[in-house]
Amino acid sequence: MANGQSRTKRALLLILTCLTAASSVATAAEWVKIHTAADPNLYFYDRSKLFLNDDEITYWKKVIFITPQPFKDKLIASALYRERIHCSEHTLKLISYLLYTPAGELFEYAPTKEGDPAPIIPDSLGDVFEKALCTLVRQKHEEDRQRAEAKAKAEAAEKMAAEEEARLKAEAEATAATNPQPAAPPPDTSAPQH
Repeated sequence: MANGQSRTKRALLLILTCLTAASSVATAAEWVKIHTAADPNLYFYDRSKLFLNDDEITYWKKVIFITPQPFKDKLIASALYRERIHCSEHTLKLISYLLYTPAGELFEYAPTKEGDPAPIIPDSLGDVFEKALCTLVRQKHEEDRQRAEAKAKAEAAEKMAAEEEARLKAEAEATAATNPQPAAPPPDTSAPQH
């Protein structure tokens, strides 16, 4: 009996472990590498956490420093930055950042004040991110435009069909009013003749 309970417990533990692993995979970040020519550090953005609003895109940027960088009294091996780019204005705003030690421990989290965005300097790292991410914004605008155009065409076709149906119905009613159908002869009620 104890052996059967042990197997059941192990099976339940295995199922729970699989479910936990599956849910963590489902919510895992999708880091896309950004290629930079002059900077040896590694840069990524998280495709699963992009937020597009009009001409703005908000995203997470990950930096892995090839050589850990000194910051305050620690060395920083990687960082996550929450940033927003305004594509038509070519500006960038830092929203928050997290700094990690070489051991992977969070050293500092800092939300920033929502101040004025900074202009994106040509040929800078911000320019590289703008080119990569604003392409997604333009693609979304084009998809939205195509959807709106298709919807407008469908609505126009429905309206034309309804108008044509109403016209045909009115025409049929007008024809019926000017050409009344002959009345059916009254039923013969006389006695039968032989």
